[in-house]
Amino acid sequence: DEGRQSEDGDNNTSIEDLSLCRELDDSAPCSLGEAKTRVEDCFSELEEKGIPVVHHESIRWGKQLGKGAFGTVRLGSCVLLGQVENAAIKSISARGSEFNE
Repeated sequence: DEGRQSEDGDNNTSIEDLSLCRELDDSAPCSLGEAKTRVEDCFSELEEKGIPVVHHESIRWGKQLGKGAFGTVRLGSCVLLGQVENAAIKSISARGSEFNE
């Protein structure tokens, strides 16, 4: 019961299936240091569960693939589990109520 099997036989495990979702503290961090600590704690929790975390500074940004109302999509690559992986990376530019869709 580690994940669901799709029609093509792939094992697709979601974060919800791994019980990684937890109730978020509604209070805003009091300081930048507290915010960084919260983020680092989340990354540590993901890594402990075997979910790879790609740090922003390890991404090699390539050409722009597209642009829309909420941001841009660029080709990117990074080393993940010893292999170079390519992916489309969306950078969100919408803010506040613009992001409700």
